[in-house]
Amino acid sequence: MSATNPPLSSAVFSIETQLHNASRTLGLPLLVLDPRGTPLAKDEHFPPEVLRLLQRHRQSLLQQDADYFSTLTMLPLAQEHDSYGWLIIPTAPASISTQQRDLLAPFLRSITFLLWHKKEIDAIERRHREQFLYDLLYHNFASSNEMVALGRLWNYHLDRPHYIMVMEFDQELPVEQQESYIAILEKEVIRYLSRHVPQPISFILGEQLVLLLEESNLRQSNLRDMATGFQNEMQTRAPFLPTYSIGIGRLHHAPSDLCRSFQEARQAVSLGRYRCPTAGITSYADLSVLKLLSHIPTEELDDFCQEALGALIAYDEENDADYLHTLEVFFEENESLPAAANRLFIHVNTLRNRIRKIGELLHTDLTLTDHRVRFYVACQALRVLRRINR
Repeated sequence: MSATNPPLSSAVFSIETQLHNASRTLGLPLLVLDPRGTPLAKDEHFPPEVLRLLQRHRQSLLQQDADYFSTLTMLPLAQEHDSYGWLIIPTAPASISTQQRDLLAPFLRSITFLLWHKKEIDAIERRHREQFLYDLLYHNFASSNEMVALGRLWNYHLDRPHYIMVMEFDQELPVEQQESYIAILEKEVIRYLSRHVPQPISFILGEQLVLLLEESNLRQSNLRDMATGFQNEMQTRAPFLPTYSIGIGRLHHAPSDLCRSFQEARQAVSLGRYRCPTAGITSYADLSVLKLLSHIPTEELDDFCQEALGALIAYDEENDADYLHTLEVFFEENESLPAAANRLFIHVNTLRNRIRKIGELLHTDLTLTDHRVRFYVACQALRVLRRINR
């Protein structure tokens, strides 16, 4: 089934036609929103400031909190227990006459039916599309040629190199909230990315949002900048969303290797939380030693950490000190004394004395590269253990 499905297009057109007919008949500007608060059809005279109000307070709309919208008439578009959205009139309910209400009734039924029809078509199309993308990400095709040929049916250019990006909320959410929030996240990220890359492809897989991004002169640094820009923009557009982390896989040129980029992006999300527990942006290339440590049995990691850092951990516990934290910050700041001292809110000379004391406690010389590498790896292993033991 093509992504530009004719019945779907005609359904949307019919909704717009019905809306304009209703608006002319009633003499009122009208707006149709879907269940997530996204505009589906709008009369040209509908006040833009009212639309901005609805978008700004979308969470209140989803929770059906009428306090924000007392000056609007919000008519649910529903059949039995299924909601298809709202018909919005930018005037208070008391201002609508009995005659206008009578005229509204058949339009409400007609628009509700069209929304039901659109929902059914969307569901069928989405299932076919999701199955194709699932097979693509798990390499369930005989050849790259087959992937490219089937991708053309969806207007996807899989013969071009792609990155894969994965987004995942940092906390476990109730099922209904998860579905609602990830749908909003998908819509917003496609809107944002469409300004920067040609035809971004999205796919909700369980609790993760997967994005396929055509290279088009992109580099991973550009992707990181875009991801940061998106997170910043969403703080204003959808501040109610929980924090989410982003993982970026490496660029792969062959369609058959997209499955590798997908697994890399998922690993970047998971392991990236060792470095930044919430709202982190991690490229697979950034993982360095964490990739190796994640494959080592927990018992071996624990033994290594105790062997390398046990004396420091014991001293901190016995003396209410924080030398281990000092060492971790020192490594996190790429062994820059000024940067680490700034994060620790201490003078550089104080930090030098702490590093010297840490060396004495560990019976090592931290000015030697080989020694620093050992304890850097131990600090990374400790991160992995903390994450596992949460």
